[in-house]
Amino acid sequence: MSGVWRCCCAPLSRPVLATAPVWEAFPEVNRVAVSRLLGLLVERMVQAAVVSGGNGGERGEPRGEAALGAG
Repeated sequence: MSGVWRCCCAPLSRPVLATAPVWEAFPEVNRVAVSRLLGLLVERMVQAAVVSGGNGGERGEPRGEAALGAG
């Protein structure tokens, strides 16, 4: 591969200027609402898996088989 320039060093990471606030920094009302919404999301995902039989993968392939074009 002549004429191709390769960089052999990893990019330098920049320091993080701002981080997300800790969970306790949010008002309790917001924390309760988020907890309930996440619970509802998980419940619906479990119900969807049960209805579909729960034996397929993300694209509905039988357990242990890869989807076409995978790999």
